[in-house]
Amino acid sequence: MADRDHLREGDPNVGKPAREFRHENEFSGYIAAYSEEGQALGLERFQDWHAHLGGTMFPMQGYPDFSPFYIELSEIFGGFNFGDGVAQIDLKEMKLEWTC
Repeated sequence: MADRDHLREGDPNVGKPAREFRHENEFSGYIAAYSEEGQALGLERFQDWHAHLGGTMFPMQGYPDFSPFYIELSEIFGGFNFGDGVAQIDLKEMKLEWTC
């Protein structure tokens, strides 16, 4: 397997819902990528992606109120250019967020 196949290995946020505010993340155990703890853990290493399932979220605006079971797609997913932005789809709640 190529190194790229293991980009999400070791992501501490797998199975934890991301929330907008720190006190909400403390309840779930989610660590925001650009918080002090997230920076100490090097969570920005998960930012190089085209699409991923769950784990550390990188929304362009606020964090949607999603379950941990979501897909995040960048604007260049699959070689398409959607005109800038990030799509997030909650697979449990069947919700969609698009930000640019």
